[in-house]
Amino acid sequence: MLPKNNRLNLTRERFAKGDAQFSERSFKLIVKKGMTDGPKIGFIVSGKVGKATTRNKVKRIISEVVEKNLANLPRNTYLIFIAFPQASTAGKEELVISVDKALSKV
Repeated sequence: MLPKNNRLNLTRERFAKGDAQFSERSFKLIVKKGMTDGPKIGFIVSGKVGKATTRNKVKRIISEVVEKNLANLPRNTYLIFIAFPQASTAGKEELVISVDKALSKV
């Protein structure tokens, strides 16, 4: 689980016009510059992804990868991951590779 000071609690509408967007097969990553003391990360996993257990599994996998890369992320950014329905059928390895690839672009 991400540390409390790195969690983002905002809605998707506030990130509709981010500074950069990276799309993968399973999710979209929106990056926005902000005034913050560390990177803030949020997750949107809708009901279209699947039932609660599937949504939580997808969010947990993405969160674990982000937590491992937290030290490499720019300090003044907001990141929001929006999961697509394809994330439910993607394997763990595929999600890990996709998240790593997207984070390397940030």
